[in-house]
Amino acid sequence: MEERGFAVKTQRSRDWLRLLAPQALAGRAAGPVVAAACLVVLGLILLIDKVTPPAAAMGALSFIPVLVAVWLLSGSLAALVTIAAILLRIVAVFVDDVHPLTVLAEVVTIAIVAGLARFAAVVVTAYWSAQAMAEERERIARELHDGTIQSLFAVGIGLRTARSPARRLDLAQSVDEALQELDHIVRDLRSYVFGLRPQILADRQLGPALEQLVHDLEARWKIAVQTEIDSMVAAGLAAKAADVVQLSREALSNVGRHSLARHCWLTLRRAGAAAILEIRDDGRGFNVNDVSRTGQGLVNMQRRAAALGGQATIVTNRGQGASVRITIPMDGAR
Repeated sequence: MEERGFAVKTQRSRDWLRLLAPQALAGRAAGPVVAAACLVVLGLILLIDKVTPPAAAMGALSFIPVLVAVWLLSGSLAALVTIAAILLRIVAVFVDDVHPLTVLAEVVTIAIVAGLARFAAVVVTAYWSAQAMAEERERIARELHDGTIQSLFAVGIGLRTARSPARRLDLAQSVDEALQELDHIVRDLRSYVFGLRPQILADRQLGPALEQLVHDLEARWKIAVQTEIDSMVAAGLAAKAADVVQLSREALSNVGRHSLARHCWLTLRRAGAAAILEIRDDGRGFNVNDVSRTGQGLVNMQRRAAALGGQATIVTNRGQGASVRITIPMDGAR
């Protein structure tokens, strides 16, 4: 059997780094607290400098609170701490008999370092903003592919079927179903743009939403589907329900469109600290590498599973069906 696994990726390290992001405390209640702490440190440096020999060169430590303020705080608070550092170094001339040229060199260095650090913070902020925009565009594109495009494809199939002589008597019903599906697509588009849940989750929990996807597959493609959904696991994935629905929609859509299967199985169960979503069929199978190079579906499933901190594994071989197995960490699992 041919197998392709997608490595587990978590966001913990990235979230930790974002705590140290430039201007991370700008506009937050912690900002003034950090600024006050920087001022206290600067005062302590001046006090220690006064009671220690000049060789101690405590003025060099003034760079630490300045760098912290310039990197983490808003422009006004960063400027306040920088100016305070400069003024306190000037005061050192009078209270500690530090040579004026030494203080002048420290003041100029503080100003230059603060300016360079602030410039770096602005550049990094701009870069991360661009990254966030790219991620948002990718999110919308993924939602359109996994949700809207699949639904539009199903509408097209339904209308094409309605044109056949055998369905002429059901033409009005087919058109009504297509119009109803188009209404759902419009609602989904609005939800995706604003980062909300798919319409299929608007009035139901994850378990019933998966059952509805299965019902749609059976109605459109005449494939017999068996489901085994652990209600406790479904409830535990409530916060990730939108992603689980989109993963299931993509996998089931692939079964209907490509597999030529007669039977399909969808299971949602628990294995240790993780939930296992598995969708398999008895269809013709495919070559994973060929499909990955030509389509977005498997790539989107990979990225969506990784964003949940899980992994997607696909096992298939031509003529022997396919299995999509997605492992998702359970919230609060022990």
